[in-house]
Amino acid sequence: MKRTFKSGLLDSLNPKTRLVRNNVFQGNSRGMILFKESDKNSNRIFKNTFWQNNVDVENLDKTAGSISAEPFFIDPNNGDFSLKAGPVLEQKQGLTNPEIFKKLWEKWKTMEKSATISPGG
Repeated sequence: MKRTFKSGLLDSLNPKTRLVRNNVFQGNSRGMILFKESDKNSNRIFKNTFWQNNVDVENLDKTAGSISAEPFFIDPNNGDFSLKAGPVLEQKQGLTNPEIFKKLWEKWKTMEKSATISPGG
C-alpha cells in the first residue's frame, strides 16, 4: 500500500490559528497545501515528515524541524502505524498513541465489510 494517508484540508481562511506538527504526509499528490487569504493568518506549522509525495508542500516552505524520511510503519496495511526505529521516531513525529488509530482502523474495516454488496445481491 503506497498511500498511507490521504491529503486533508485545514480551513486556513478561518482567522483562528492552526497548529500542524508531528504529522507524517506520505504517498499523496500533495502533502500539505496552505491557502492564505491574507497575511492575517498565523498558522503554526512545523516538525512534520514528508515521504514519497508528488509535491511535499505548496504555498509554503518546509518548516523548522520538518524532515524527508521514510516513516517505517510497523504494519500500515493492517492499521498499525506505530513506528520502527528510524529518523521519524527519533524526531518524535507521527502518532503519539497508535492504539487510538488501531481502534479506528478496526471500526473502519468492519464498516467497509458491511458496506460490501455481494454480486447479484
